[in-house]
Amino acid sequence: MKNPESIIEKKPDREKSPSSGSEPMSKAESGIGVKNPDREKSPSSGSEPMSRVESGIGVKKPDREKSPSSGSEPMSRVGSESVLKNGIIVVNKPQEFTSFDVVAVMRRLCGQRKIGHTGTLDPMATGVLPLLLGNATRAQDILPDSDKEYVAQFRLGLRTDTLDIWGSVVEECDVSSGAEDIKALIPKYTGEISQIPPMYSAVKKDGVRLYDLARQGVEVEREARKVTVSELKLLDYDDETHSGQLKVACSKGTYIRTLIDDIGRDLGCGAVMTSLVRTKACGFTLEDSISIDGIRELSKEGECPENTVQLLRSCESLFDVYRRIEVSEKQALRFSNGNPLDVEKTSVRKSACHGEILRVCDRNGNFLGLGKISSETGLIKIFKLFPSGS
Repeated sequence: MKNPESIIEKKPDREKSPSSGSEPMSKAESGIGVKNPDREKSPSSGSEPMSRVESGIGVKKPDREKSPSSGSEPMSRVGSESVLKNGIIVVNKPQEFTSFDVVAVMRRLCGQRKIGHTGTLDPMATGVLPLLLGNATRAQDILPDSDKEYVAQFRLGLRTDTLDIWGSVVEECDVSSGAEDIKALIPKYTGEISQIPPMYSAVKKDGVRLYDLARQGVEVEREARKVTVSELKLLDYDDETHSGQLKVACSKGTYIRTLIDDIGRDLGCGAVMTSLVRTKACGFTLEDSISIDGIRELSKEGECPENTVQLLRSCESLFDVYRRIEVSEKQALRFSNGNPLDVEKTSVRKSACHGEILRVCDRNGNFLGLGKISSETGLIKIFKLFPSGS
């Protein structure tokens, strides 16, 4: 075993991001031995094309430009508030932005203060980050599809305190394992598995974020959590660099860093994540996303509804897995006022299933909200309303 102190140069602590308040933000050096960017959990959260991160040890990147959400320069808004009021914009999160940084930028660009997102991405990760605008924020806790997909790069032979390339090296090992050894472990980490959250994470212990404790050099016992990995595939592996790429489809709350670290431990040589891109979230893919720079380009063309409305997906699109019914004007008014509907007076009277959730729309196709069938009462009860004026 090699002395880890011999391969790293101690770097100064990260500066705080001017855009994230008390949440610290990475300034951007990819060499191992750099303090890792703090994992944040956006206060608005409830969930990456991705540039590949340099994985060379001790390679210093040039300083990044100040986050556009820092308020140093005024930003033009994309379209009018009425155009970007309610719905979903799928952003391709850039590297070195916290999820809340993206929210802050979009608030200014969209002219909408009420914005949340569907799941935190670490600052150094990139990819699909669906943003909920206006009344779409009401969907945050009832999303029917919360699964996510990632492409993660990794390197064998290293272990760091953060489980990724941006942490401080705690161990360096010789590597004798190869692609076939990794593939042999895939069944073990497919299906329902247990994970212990990393110390550098936003999970709370006795009301304190784990990453706050980790920065103080404190390590505490964490409870294992059940998560589901529906697909785990080795996309490639280079024997010379001991580096490879994994595709992961998983449930909400899965830590890809931990998954790679666990595989490295089983191989007996350690492993760290060197880059992460979220390729799918809430049913949206990278092809559905737009970069922040792309949104800025639209803003330069002026307040043009034709350009901006295409960015905004309807709140109803989050619930495409549910059946859709249209109701009369009187029924729409009743439902919008929070009252249940008689199943027998709707189009699902012959096919109603107890507990089924329905998308309820008026005759003009306007989405009113979600209803839930109760066969005991014969009613479609309010599950969640999405008033257009909110």
